Amino acid sequence: MRKPKPLDAAHLSRFFIYDESSPSCLRWNRAVSNKVKAGFIAGYKLDSGYWKVSLDGEIYYVHRIIALLHGMFNSVTSDAVDHINGNPSDNRVLNIRAVSESLNRRNSRKKIKSQGQCGVTYDQKSTKGHLYAVAQWYEMDGKRKTKSFSHTKYGREKAISLAVYARNLAMDRLISCGAGYTNRHGE
Repeated sequence: MRKPKPLDAAHLSRFFIYDESSPSCLRWNRAVSNKVKAGFIAGYKLDSGYWKVSLDGEIYYVHRIIALLHGMFNSVTSDAVDHINGNPSDNRVLNIRAVSESLNRRNSRKKIKSQGQCGVTYDQKSTKGHLYAVAQWYEMDGKRKTKSFSHTKYGREKAISLAVYARNLAMDRLISCGAGYTNRHGE
């Protein structure tokens, strides 16, 4: 992932003001061209739902600018900015927070795998081509953990069932330890 360009709050506040009546929650604080006047909506919406804005020939995510203007972190290059409700278009201050990259990923939607279970994949190990159902998760220290179940030993359905169970046990343990996973992750 590419690091965002550095920018400071003092510089930003000369150009932008936070305004929840704007669709991006950001407005221009001053005219920057003949087409962009003070009070105009700042930014443009991408197909992904995120808002971006151009300033001094650089492109910035609007939610990062809002977080910086509200003192959530010290520079655009530090931390990730998480949309708490998962809606990348909702840049209200109450919906964004500065978090670590790993915590930001824990609030992401699940990635659907071919068997429909978050964190469980198929893997082919060794030159013999045996298939395994593999449960995977990240511990609180950021280390990736896996547990594999052989299709040869358990049969396909049982191996998948065991991997799903192992993944759910690990997630329940991590959630009870305060690992930062949210209801949006893995549902």
